[in-house]
Amino acid sequence: MFITCRLHFSSTEDTQYFLSMNYYNQDGIVIETGFEKFSGRINLIHSLGDKLKVGINLNNSLEKEQTVPLGLGVNMTAGVVSTALQLPPTMPVFNDDGSYAMSLQDLSNSVAQAKTIDNDGKIKRLFGNTYVTYNFLDNWNAKINLGYNQRDVQRDIFWNTLTQRGLLVGGRASKDFDENADYLFEFTTEYKPTFGGSQELTILGGYSFQRFTSAGFNASGQDFPTTSFRTNNLGAGDPAMNNIGSYRGENTLLSGFGRLNYNYRDKYLLTATFRADGSSRFGEDSKYGYFPSGAVAWRISNESFYPDNGLFNIFSDLKLRTSFGISGNQEIGNGRSLVLLGTGPIAVLDGLEFQSIDPAQLANPDLRWETTESLDVGLDFGLHNDRITGSIDYFVNNTRDLLLALPIPTTSGFSTSLQNVGDTRNSGIEFTVSSNNLVGDFNWTTDINVATLQNKGDKPG
Repeated sequence: MFITCRLHFSSTEDTQYFLSMNYYNQDGIVIETGFEKFSGRINLIHSLGDKLKVGINLNNSLEKEQTVPLGLGVNMTAGVVSTALQLPPTMPVFNDDGSYAMSLQDLSNSVAQAKTIDNDGKIKRLFGNTYVTYNFLDNWNAKINLGYNQRDVQRDIFWNTLTQRGLLVGGRASKDFDENADYLFEFTTEYKPTFGGSQELTILGGYSFQRFTSAGFNASGQDFPTTSFRTNNLGAGDPAMNNIGSYRGENTLLSGFGRLNYNYRDKYLLTATFRADGSSRFGEDSKYGYFPSGAVAWRISNESFYPDNGLFNIFSDLKLRTSFGISGNQEIGNGRSLVLLGTGPIAVLDGLEFQSIDPAQLANPDLRWETTESLDVGLDFGLHNDRITGSIDYFVNNTRDLLLALPIPTTSGFSTSLQNVGDTRNSGIEFTVSSNNLVGDFNWTTDINVATLQNKGDKPG
């Protein structure tokens, strides 16, 4: 079932509103599974005169999912589908007294798993942004944008003693909570000087700051005196079997960037960008990376000397282009350049047990950005008034300072260490073509893509 309600109205010429609400509910193919979602959205734009404009975009959703064990495990870890395939077809679902039948093969009853094992998730989302734009001049404006994104996940899992996996541990219940949020502050300004109708120039500059946070808590218990509590009283289990854990993480990313676009008579096109990014994930002296890029293009078909007849007449568009740029990768997790502490083994002193604390990873203060240099040379074309379009590209990507976990001697207390090592190179040729074979009441289009790829890597020294 899917229900949508949208309201869109404008009270004045200076104010626009948009409101929508959605409800979605679908049962799964396997019994006791399903997905339900409520969502809402509101957009507001208001102009304060000719120069100032403010806007708000807000989205909210609640998702509920009900699942069952579906894993392809063996014995008691096998899920609903796997046990349905492995159990004897003559085995009944219920015994004569109405209880679930137990298998002699150490497999859980498929229906019992679906009916009595809970695996329920709840996901709450809240994300949106608010912004202010101001026009200093007709061709010069500035914008401040504030964004927020939050995602909270709660999962409850309960194994009843009516299944093999639950019976072995006297019932098991667990709760997991995960919270993730990111914050954005962004300032941009754009200037478009006027040169007449033959030239267009756009200059953009800006700054952004992003902060990402994550936190979580999990707890579990087993061997319950009754299964009536389900996941609502974890403390009722055997205290010796209780498990508890929590975590928290944070990282920040700040950037300064600029971009220039130039267009002369739609024949000569130029784009140049530069950005500097700083990430808290890298070493103290290597947090910043600098990433320039540029592209030029020549639309040959717009030149005055381009023939109106002959062979080239079939080419309605012909453009030659090339680009080069450097990009960075910082997806390594938080705190990888630092010494992180965690829980170690239990120490016994004078007959008393103490929880020890020891390093969880080796520090690498020299950890830095992984960078990729990309070069592309291409030709875009259109045939017969763009009835057929396509492109041919030759590309080369060189990646340096790869972020890899290298094996190290276990005498250090660890088995791997994250380091910047090795280079890779991949290159190839790509050809794409699209055609509108039939246009009208009946449409027929064709897309073809052919590519070659060659990879080469240098082993870490």
